[in-house]
Amino acid sequence: MTIESKIIYFIFSLSILSSCKKEVPFIKPQIQSITESVYASGIIKSDDQYQVFANVQGIIIDIYVKEGDRVKKGTALLVVSNNNALLNSENANLAASFYDISANQEKLRQLEKEIETATRKGKSDSILMVRQNNLWRENIGTKTDQEQRELVYFTSKSNIENLQLRYSDLKKQLRFISEQSKKES
Repeated sequence: MTIESKIIYFIFSLSILSSCKKEVPFIKPQIQSITESVYASGIIKSDDQYQVFANVQGIIIDIYVKEGDRVKKGTALLVVSNNNALLNSENANLAASFYDISANQEKLRQLEKEIETATRKGKSDSILMVRQNNLWRENIGTKTDQEQRELVYFTSKSNIENLQLRYSDLKKQLRFISEQSKKES
């Protein structure tokens, strides 16, 4: 062990011994008065204070009383203009005419034309598939050609069914919306 390491060891030992000699301070109870503060926020209301709500929504156009006035039950306090009912009725009438089934016939006609076009394509695809199957029976063409013709035909058939379902759903939806908007007007 070198002298430097002995010195470091000695200083380290002294620091440990000196830290062990420190006394922990004790807490001693004292008798004295307790002071405590409470902070809070809020609104102070008098016993006779009431909050009033209108039966309808609208704009106040005239006020009959002033703040602090005493009023009796049933006294009119103000006048509320309620244009919402009139606006709601007008909007319902507009919606009824917009969603009326006769006004939406062009949507139904558009789908009818899509169904007609898809049906023609389906017939053509069917004819081509039958021709390709006949050729395949005579060992003309490839199996891939025959499978592709069948796939095109079945895709056309599925497209026609999907368009017919869309047509039926659109018709139901238009009837429902039309009836609903008529009831609201």
